[in-house]
Amino acid sequence: MRKFYFLFIFISCFYSALAKEITFNFNVPVGKIEYFKSEDTNTQAQEFFNGSTTLDLEEKEYYFLFSAEGYPSIQKNLDIKNSPAVDNIIFNQEDSVTVKGNIKNRDAKLGGVKISFTDVNNHSYNFISDLYGNYTAYLPPGNYKVSAERSGYTQNSGLGIIYEFTKRTTPYSLNFELTELPSYVQGHVVDSEGLPIPFPTISIKNGSKIIKLTGDKLGFFKLPVDSGIITILCQKKGYIQNGTVRKIEKNSFTSNIEIALKRSAYSITGVVTDSTKALRGIKLQLLGQDYKKIATTTTSENGFFEFYKIPGDRKVFIVITVNNKIIKKTDLIDLDKDIKNFNILLDFEEI
Repeated sequence: MRKFYFLFIFISCFYSALAKEITFNFNVPVGKIEYFKSEDTNTQAQEFFNGSTTLDLEEKEYYFLFSAEGYPSIQKNLDIKNSPAVDNIIFNQEDSVTVKGNIKNRDAKLGGVKISFTDVNNHSYNFISDLYGNYTAYLPPGNYKVSAERSGYTQNSGLGIIYEFTKRTTPYSLNFELTELPSYVQGHVVDSEGLPIPFPTISIKNGSKIIKLTGDKLGFFKLPVDSGIITILCQKKGYIQNGTVRKIEKNSFTSNIEIALKRSAYSITGVVTDSTKALRGIKLQLLGQDYKKIATTTTSENGFFEFYKIPGDRKVFIVITVNNKIIKKTDLIDLDKDIKNFNILLDFEEI
C-alpha cells in the first residue's frame, strides 16, 4: 500500500512538472479563446467571463486566437514553459475590414490552417482556421495576396491573385480548397566516395509541377509530393548533375533515395616550345588560385604536356621551373571546360 502511495505522489509531481496554469486577463468582459498545440490538428475553445480565465496547459508551444464581439481578433503564439503565469490581452477597435471564410479538403473541413494576408509592403497578417475550417480576419484596408498553408496540403487556387479589401461595412467572403499531399520522399546527395555534399540544389518534377529546394548541410532533402512518377535532378557547383526517376505510391514514405554526383573534371593540354622547336623534359606545375599545388607533369619528346581530369570549376595557373627556379607563370585559367592547344612559348634565354 505504501508503494502505491509513493507511486501516486510521483505521477502527480511528474504531471505537475509538465503542466502550467496561465491566466489571461482581458479589457472586455466576455469573449472566446481558441487554441491548439503545434502538433495538434484539433482546436480547443473556451469562453471567458468577467474579463478573465485560467487554462491548465502543457509546457509546449500553443497557438491562440482571442475574439470578442465588435473587436478584431488577436492571434498569439506562446511557449508555455517560458511564458509568465499572467498575460494581459488588450482588444482595440481598429479601423479595419473583415474577411471571413472556410478551408476544406473535398468535403472535409480543415482546422489549423494558416491563412496569410500579405500587403504591398510585404507585411503579413496571419490567422488560423478553427476546428470547423472557419476563420475571421481583421485587416487594415488595402490590397493583399492571400495564401492558405497546412503541412501535408497544397493550395489549389488563388495563388498570386491580388484581392482588394477596402469596404468596412460588409464582411468579405474568401474560401479555399486545399489538396492533400499524402506521400513524402526523402533523399541524400553524396559524392563518388559516399561523403555528403552540403546544400545541393534539387529539382523535382511532380506531375505538371516543378519543385526546387536546397538540401541541408549533410545533403539530405525531404518534401511531400503527389503519388505517381517523379523525376529528381541534383546539382552542385563543381559536380556533374545526376538524378533518378521513381514511382511514388499513395500514402507512402520513400526514404531510400541516394544520388551520387561526380566531381567535374577537365583536362589542359598543349605544347611547350621555344618558337623553333618543341621542348622535351620541361617540368610544369598546376596551381590553384590559392597557390596550392594540384598536379605536376613533364613534357614528352615532342614537347606535349597534359594535366588530365583535374577537378574543375575554379581558377588555376601553370608555372614552369628549370633548376628549381620559376621561369614562366601563366595567367589565371578558368577551368570550367577541357582546354586544348594551351601552348606555352619560352624564350631561349629562359631555358
